[in-house]
Amino acid sequence: MRSAAVAAAGRIPGETTLAILRKSSTDPDDSLRAESVRALAARAEPDARAALRAAAADKSPMVRAAAITELARVRDAKAAELAKAALTDPAEPVRVAAQAATTALRGTAPAQKR
Repeated sequence: MRSAAVAAAGRIPGETTLAILRKSSTDPDDSLRAESVRALAARAEPDARAALRAAAADKSPMVRAAAITELARVRDAKAAELAKAALTDPAEPVRVAAQAATTALRGTAPAQKR
């Protein structure tokens, strides 16, 4: 239920929903944090992108993999750097996400910094 609410919040503009997403990105529940990462990727605000970058260092491999995937999908300016670093992550799902992100980003220009 909370994951569905977080996913919906990603589509609602405004500072209040951004604050909710940032808060949920630090929730104790790994699944909720991963869903928050996906919702934050739909946002263009600099704070949303900063939270996405921070999630690339989350304690949960599920969250780190989601962050790397989403940063690459939105062509964040730091995506290639973070994906390259994640290629040596101890968790296989993160390494797989990093490899896919690296491949997806190869030959593409990063998005403007936000």
